[in-house]
Amino acid sequence: MAVSLISVTVAVCGAALSGLTDDAVSLKPVPSGAAKMIGGYRPVQVKLSDAKPEAVKKVPDGLKAPRYGVLPVKTVAGGEFHLILDEPEGADATLLVDSNGNGDFTDDAKPEWTGAERTGPNGPLKSYSGSATVQYGTQAAPFDAKLNMYRFDPKDPQRAAMKDVVMVYRDFALAGDIKLGEKSYKAILTDESSSGDFRGKRIPDGDLKATS
Repeated sequence: MAVSLISVTVAVCGAALSGLTDDAVSLKPVPSGAAKMIGGYRPVQVKLSDAKPEAVKKVPDGLKAPRYGVLPVKTVAGGEFHLILDEPEGADATLLVDSNGNGDFTDDAKPEWTGAERTGPNGPLKSYSGSATVQYGTQAAPFDAKLNMYRFDPKDPQRAAMKDVVMVYRDFALAGDIKLGEKSYKAILTDESSSGDFRGKRIPDGDLKATS
């Protein structure tokens, strides 16, 4: 028997679901693995700065060349998640994420951050990729969610425009069932802005397209 799947993006969430009752929609958090389920992603650029934000209260000892960024998702209380990318010259880079959003980088799980070398037009280059889990949702229903990240070598001349950014994309979603009439469909609600806000914006009915 064929299984129908509805994939709903944040952009069409309001228009697609506005006519449904609460008991017709049952979606639960998928903390990780959503990128593979959906089959794609849209990365968001997180800009890096040398200036240490005031919200960063405590960091591990031994950082040599830290740069700071703010993740697109918000904490349960509406605050910011910060990251630190330590990139000392001639040494491996280290990624730190304030996964609970309390400004203390010493009480968080270590993110995954792995380097991969390749030969560039002017010599060897090293890019990095990995992930971190942050705590967000609502105060009534918080949950952990995984963000995937990658970083091109800042010395790569072919990606000079990205030398000051880390690329981030969601690996979380909401998934479950939507009942339309007498039929139930598997559904995934995605957050392409990686903001943690699934409400989206209503679009004109004439611009809404549905597939199954």
